[in-house]
Amino acid sequence: AIAGDTVLVNHGTYVENIDFAGKNIVVMSQGGPDLTTIDGDQNGSVVLFLSQEDETAVLDGFTLTNGTGYNNGDQFVGGGIACRGGSSPTMKNLIITGNTALGGDGPAGGGVTIALSSNPILENIIISNNESEWGGGLSIGHESNPTLHEVEIYENYATTTGGGVYVGDGSEPYFEDVYIHNNRAFYYGGGIFLHAGVTPTFNKVTVKSNRAPSGGGGLITNHGSRPKIINSIFHGNVPDQI
Repeated sequence: AIAGDTVLVNHGTYVENIDFAGKNIVVMSQGGPDLTTIDGDQNGSVVLFLSQEDETAVLDGFTLTNGTGYNNGDQFVGGGIACRGGSSPTMKNLIITGNTALGGDGPAGGGVTIALSSNPILENIIISNNESEWGGGLSIGHESNPTLHEVEIYENYATTTGGGVYVGDGSEPYFEDVYIHNNRAFYYGGGIFLHAGVTPTFNKVTVKSNRAPSGGGGLITNHGSRPKIINSIFHGNVPDQI
């Protein structure tokens, strides 16, 4: 395939790992995520965007599972999807579940990692039942500014902080119509952990029933981070909301 092409994928389960390799193409299932699965076979990230792909690089309509992350030299990151190095693709209509990014002590993103000045669009996505040290479901870092719309993040686990979402290192993500619930962290930030001067916007976001025994059941913000929270609900988080 070359730039501008569309690759249509029939329904079924495909045991493989995909690297867009800088190609701005559309990879789209015909049956949607309930009928079309990419199984990473515990052999790295299920999908890689590492080569400055732009918004015309599209991944649409898959379940991504059984990924173990991209080895960045220090640790494994992005069990389901690793989006790094100035890459800004469009991801939509995805279920990202049953992935891990373990073996390090920094933000990893068991389901998805977005890092190093990457600004993707995520729309109509479920991120569930993933695990990592920081950012069990989703990790955003290193001055990355993704846009999330109609995303549900639930039942992810962080062995350190940020059960649902970790945002760090000067990033400015925008969350709209996002539901973050029933995530857990071993220490802090069951739902959301904000770290190191980030300025995210949360608009019409519900953060509910997340748990972190040391604090920040719903959200914890530290080290100069300044979230903007609009028309949002924090409810039933343990031991506290914010």
